[in-house]
Amino acid sequence: MFGALAHGLPSVALPQGADNFNIANLLEKAGVAHTLMPAEVTGAAIRSGLRTLLDVVTYGQRTCELAGEIAAMPSPGDVAARLGRLADPLPTALSVYGMGVPWWCRTCHPFVDWRHRELRRARGPSTCVT
Repeated sequence: MFGALAHGLPSVALPQGADNFNIANLLEKAGVAHTLMPAEVTGAAIRSGLRTLLDVVTYGQRTCELAGEIAAMPSPGDVAARLGRLADPLPTALSVYGMGVPWWCRTCHPFVDWRHRELRRARGPSTCVT
């Protein structure tokens, strides 16, 4: 469905389960799709839905607008790079885990396991990376 939107093509939505019904509803409200519920799906109904998409100019116009918005979005790689720059660097404790797994101290983050607590007991609070 979203590939069709990215290319500026309106669609006939045929929801089957899970979140399909919500997505189809949102697409129809946005004016980029005609929805047929499972009980309504017949060859004639699909043909009629496709004819509606071709005859009603606003479907194509709205879909082209959305295609432009999608094209203006950053790529997944750009988003990942930006998130990487925004995220705090995570300390790694090779001596604690032996495999370089990121970890946090209890003083700065609630998720810490028994190995870190044992290391702090054995070496003292100075072993904490905060």
